[in-house]
Amino acid sequence: MSNESSYESARSDFRESTRGTPLQSWSLAGDETLSTDIVSFGNQAAKKLVILSSGLHGVEGSMGSRAQRWIIKEKLQEWQDRGGLNHCLLIFIHALNPFGFENKRRADRTNMDLNRAFHDSEARPQEHPLFTVTERLLAPATPPAVDGFKLRALWALLRHDRRK
Repeated sequence: MSNESSYESARSDFRESTRGTPLQSWSLAGDETLSTDIVSFGNQAAKKLVILSSGLHGVEGSMGSRAQRWIIKEKLQEWQDRGGLNHCLLIFIHALNPFGFENKRRADRTNMDLNRAFHDSEARPQEHPLFTVTERLLAPATPPAVDGFKLRALWALLRHDRRK
């Protein structure tokens, strides 16, 4: 394994660890180097399903990818030998947000935090008065050159302290 924390290396290592197993891959439009890859092991008709993703946010990707590869390399054969995969289907989803994984960001390339985007895009939820403050703090429009998150968070707390 090369650079454990890079998306490119993790993707390559994941694909290598699943060699010989059918792989489904969805590339981001306009960028063939970024993709979400899916493999499955076990009984396709099983009533039990386990889905293991490497993570949704970018910073989760490296550790999640490493955990997936460990399971595939170190545990999968043991489970198969014990008959565990006869009654279960395991699906591994690598890089739900490949842009975030590559850039170590919570958001995708449109700056959308996918964890917060499971709603009807036509209906605008009622916004809390502090929403714009926290949105700018937690989801900046561009990747920060120097983060300074702790200072910005402290400043936001001091300015908007409701205990006063």
